Amino acid sequence: MWDSNLARNERRFVNVIVQYLGRERQIDYVDPNFKYHSPPGSPIALRYNPDNPDDVVIDYSALS
Repeated sequence: MWDSNLARNERRFVNVIVQYLGRERQIDYVDPNFKYHSPPGSPIALRYNPDNPDDVVIDYSALS
């Protein structure tokens, strides 16, 4: 997880690397609150397209 150099209302977005199904992907411009819910190294819920597993997003609904 690292700073993306993009901010909204003085809150900086982060980029993260996720690993799943033997893959590793970068997800850019993640909501700034994410780093408080899931510090680096934490397991997180993801959603991916079974027809195209490289298409992955963070499951924000599972964080609440």
